[in-house]
Amino acid sequence: MLEYGKDVEFNANHFEKDTKRYTDLTNKYAVQLSIYLCRKTKMFLKAFLCDICGVKESEPSGDWTQRDRLAEGYYWSRVEFTSTRGVQHWHCLAKLPNVLDTGVIG
Repeated sequence: MLEYGKDVEFNANHFEKDTKRYTDLTNKYAVQLSIYLCRKTKMFLKAFLCDICGVKESEPSGDWTQRDRLAEGYYWSRVEFTSTRGVQHWHCLAKLPNVLDTGVIG
């Protein structure tokens, strides 16, 4: 339903259940699958961090020394493609708004 909306019925026969066939298809369309997963992950991160956690999507303007560091949030992410892991993996760092910055403690 997340992928196609409420108007499309779920059909379990549309999913590949044979592991060898699934692996062959994944290898054949590795680039397309990688792009698809990367875009989906970016969409998820944006929706979760911006809409749910309240982190602003764009960097605030103005003098950074005059801003309230506690009230602001930010996030950073990077994707890596390595042959040892087989697929892409992500590194994410988020500072939530109105949460104490641990840099203040130390």
